Amino acid sequence: MSKSLVVMGNIWTGDPKNPHAEALRVVGDRIVQVGEKSDVVPAKGEEIYDFGDCLVTPGFTDSHIHFGAYARAGMYPDCGNADSLEELLDFLRAQVKDAAPGRWVRCINFIELNWKRPAVPSRLQLDRIAPETPLLVSHYGAHFHIANTKAFELSGLWDSHDSEIERGADGLPTGRLFDSGADAMIKIIEAQYETNEALMSFSERALKKLSSMGIVALHACDAPSYALGERPDILQDLDEMGKLSMHVSLYHDELPNFAIRSGAGLNGGHIAYAGLKLFADGSLGARTAALNEPYSDKSDEYGRLLYPDEKLMEKLRAAQKRRIQVQIHAIGDAANEQVVGCVEAVQRELGRPAFPFRLNHAIVLPEGMPERIARAGIVVDLQPIQMWDDRNMAPSRLGERLYHRTYQLRRLADAGVLLTGSSDAPCDDPNPWYGIGIAATHRGLDGLMLEGQDASQKLTIDEALALYTMNPWKALGVKDGKAGILVPGARADIAVADSNVFELAPGDICKVKNQATFFEGRRVF
Repeated sequence: MSKSLVVMGNIWTGDPKNPHAEALRVVGDRIVQVGEKSDVVPAKGEEIYDFGDCLVTPGFTDSHIHFGAYARAGMYPDCGNADSLEELLDFLRAQVKDAAPGRWVRCINFIELNWKRPAVPSRLQLDRIAPETPLLVSHYGAHFHIANTKAFELSGLWDSHDSEIERGADGLPTGRLFDSGADAMIKIIEAQYETNEALMSFSERALKKLSSMGIVALHACDAPSYALGERPDILQDLDEMGKLSMHVSLYHDELPNFAIRSGAGLNGGHIAYAGLKLFADGSLGARTAALNEPYSDKSDEYGRLLYPDEKLMEKLRAAQKRRIQVQIHAIGDAANEQVVGCVEAVQRELGRPAFPFRLNHAIVLPEGMPERIARAGIVVDLQPIQMWDDRNMAPSRLGERLYHRTYQLRRLADAGVLLTGSSDAPCDDPNPWYGIGIAATHRGLDGLMLEGQDASQKLTIDEALALYTMNPWKALGVKDGKAGILVPGARADIAVADSNVFELAPGDICKVKNQATFFEGRRVF
């Protein structure tokens, strides 16, 4: 007989016809009843979970995460707490000192953007720390790295003509590598550190951490040349062992060389192929996001588009003809204009796709762009947490006028764009309550209003919850009306907050913690 349980609390169902309830019944992995407590009376032998006045919601989805990189982050020393160049160099010096002979040293999450005196170490400064040890320091956004001479020599990149490797006036590498420029170094480091045993251990640990946040589904994006590769076989192994307590939809940065379509298998099993992931530009932090005007803090830099229009359309066209969904990274206004223009052109040729195009980030949007995105039926995958993390960097990069045009959540929603919520982890924290709180209040993790942005762009709490519950399933093309909501017939994927979120002060929503997670009717946290 299937296991039966009753969950009681302040239930937000996500169902517009019946948005609030007091109790629901689960049999096996499905919800069979939702209503008032008087309607859902526990039977003898049923498990009962009474969460009082705390908010119960559908389980959360992170609709853009680099899960493999998030799991592997624990393998490498994290230098994100350094708050000056001197502290960073001291940290790196200690890691090199403890390194075994012949081993590369890679440190992650270097972020100078919030320092009082922002500075980036040079190749020569790293050489003084590590003359014989290959050293790679990765920026927090994964679009920028710094390496020493030994790393360049051992990777064969010293004489490389790759445009992503910066060279000084003397023609020698400065140490800076942008976007995929560090790929050869990353591959050597992965071979040394990322054994199957290590990946299994760190992946299992990461899955448990995500479950503790109320997350029950991931849209995992593969980008190995950015050190953001995925390992589906590791996830499959964990699933076979009963240790994969979430649904994983996988996006890859190349079209598969075999016949497959997006959506197949999304309602069966825990791992599914979701589509193609492309990058149209880089990042604001590395000044590689493509802008229509120069960066405010570097007047000769506009960023860069990674594809000419025809090459990008060729990829979009090929995917749509094969019924494969495409998710496209675009941050700067020039990149967003290019992507939307190319999607419009492809859809004039081929019509609307079976699975909607997805625009990931969409941080800087020109006037009228939300409406164009809506008319093209493009989904926008948001990362509200980046409004907080970029609060010091983005204004200096963009200037006051352009910064005021970032994160246009309200304009996009009012235009009718389907919006999803995500973290881009490991670049940002995957806690959904951070994203929900920031999207609904325009306040940071400190509870204060975010300065310099348009505060009218915030969403309602209901809209912010939808970003992380029902909307990601709609973005995948799931149309059964039972995914990401709590209705009879839906999978029993449930998250429970530690308070009644609708009664909290705006500055306290980001402080909400998840107290319980159910996946397919089983309590996994």
